Amino acid sequence: MGLIQESDVSRLMQDQGLMDSLITGLVEDSSTMDSLADDIADKVQDALEDDSDMRQRLVSAAVANEAFKRKLINKLIEELQ
Repeated sequence: MGLIQESDVSRLMQDQGLMDSLITGLVEDSSTMDSLADDIADKVQDALEDDSDMRQRLVSAAVANEAFKRKLINKLIEELQ
């Protein structure tokens, strides 16, 4: 249709009430949240591949977590059987 221009969108983005309503609606939509979670997970995974400090922090946090330790033990048992 072409009725909206970039400058119109910029003005709409400045409307805090409208943006709050849009964000609330997007957060309430499960498929939007799934897509957002996928996008963020992909970006974090890419960042982890490039950042050895972050990888070490993740591994240290995982090893300190009892639930993770149980999962790791169960995975090892599965692989040994």
